[in-house]
Amino acid sequence: MRVFIHQETKTGKKSKLVNKMTLVLPTTKVSIVGSGQVGKTTIRNMLEGGKGSIKPTIGIDIGKYADDELKCALFDLGGQTRFQMLWDDFLKGSNLIMLVTDSSKEDVEKSRKVIKRLQKRHGAKVIAIANKQDQANRLNAKEVQKLLSVRTYPMVAIDGDRKTDMVNIIKDNLE
Repeated sequence: MRVFIHQETKTGKKSKLVNKMTLVLPTTKVSIVGSGQVGKTTIRNMLEGGKGSIKPTIGIDIGKYADDELKCALFDLGGQTRFQMLWDDFLKGSNLIMLVTDSSKEDVEKSRKVIKRLQKRHGAKVIAIANKQDQANRLNAKEVQKLLSVRTYPMVAIDGDRKTDMVNIIKDNLE
């Protein structure tokens, strides 16, 4: 790529031609799965910098996140039982699969079955996000990790200040 740089001098404008290389990052596929109403879309929305109301995902929504070090396609897969049969097709080619749980005992138990399926069928790294840590009667991330047997990170996805934490979780697990 060539870029013209203009400089103002006492005698007028001077232009010079400069070669500039632009680093193009490959797009990384990050898939977000879990039961309905656990916060998958809220996490995607947080990463995209979105504000406003969030509606349940019907089937799949695809978002994106990019910074100087990472470029991601975020596959937010609907968690209702009727959509889970579609997951295998949409998970193909994922670099990272994030299983989101609302950290309730009931949802973590459901997630145990899902995680076994994910680990058997997909070559991507699988981690868990123990969301809704701000609510009462929730398991903490260590308890969720013990039950799911995968690396688990605590999260409160409705807290926009946690975006940097979420980005770092993704980056750390893609290395």
